[in-house]
Amino acid sequence: MTKAEKLVNEALMFPVEIRAKMVEELLKSINPVRKGIDAAWAKEAERRLKEFRSGKSNKSST
Repeated sequence: MTKAEKLVNEALMFPVEIRAKMVEELLKSINPVRKGIDAAWAKEAERRLKEFRSGKSNKSST
């Protein structure tokens, strides 16, 4: 059994809340937060939602 396999087997013994936090941290290490880009997309999403709700946009993604 490899070291990684042993680590996974040990991790599986933790409660689900701890395993979820471990997954979150591992995923962040693979795909780090890009605050500037994420903030820009959040702002754009809010703008589009406001436009849609006001009736200025009749576009649909479907």
